[in-house]
Amino acid sequence: MSHARTLCAGLSIGAAMMYFFDLELGRRRRKLCLDQMQRAENDCLHACDVLLRDLSNRASGTVARVESCFSQHDNSDRVVGERVRSKLGRCVSHPSAIQVAAHDGQVTLTGHVLASEVAQLIWAVHGVTGVRSVDNQLAVHESAGKIASLQGDGRRGISHRQARQQNWSPTARFLAGAVGTCLVANGLLARSPMSAFMAAMGTALLATAASREKQASASRCCQTPAASTRGADVEVVVGPF
Repeated sequence: MSHARTLCAGLSIGAAMMYFFDLELGRRRRKLCLDQMQRAENDCLHACDVLLRDLSNRASGTVARVESCFSQHDNSDRVVGERVRSKLGRCVSHPSAIQVAAHDGQVTLTGHVLASEVAQLIWAVHGVTGVRSVDNQLAVHESAGKIASLQGDGRRGISHRQARQQNWSPTARFLAGAVGTCLVANGLLARSPMSAFMAAMGTALLATAASREKQASASRCCQTPAASTRGADVEVVVGPF
């Protein structure tokens, strides 16, 4: 067995020497290998920097939320109403069709809204700081129909909850990858049906973390061209409605 291992090791070393020290292509191959190693090092450093910044931001956010629990908030009617209005654009496709009135923590919603957006709207308004109750007086419609304020596609932003589901944070991806790696390693070391199941779960977790990383990278790539248009002359053409 040891002789076979020595033979395999020797063959592997010989093949590597022939590949990297070839008279015609060896120099190019060595250069490509060094470039790939440098890129891998840069990617690791960048990933560590992103992870540390994300952890720092999350720690700062947690401290700020804890401090806000013990601090006084401006819960005047005007401020509460503005907070609710700022949430409408992420909950409904036609925020201008909804009127908001706030009085002593009670928020009254009037206007028109689509039936598919009512539940998320009420849930979001209940979560606004300073809101104690919600009086829903909205006219609910299954479709826009002939309601003028509901015409057009509208603009609906992505809520923080949906964004978290679509794009995992660097910390979440790191933890998922670490847990998945531990599960796979445990499955390889402990040979049992339960360990095999855990290894499969770890593989699925690693695949999910990798796919979320690709989605995050794609999102950054898609946002880069838009950022480069700042300061450029943009021609706006307004057509008849």
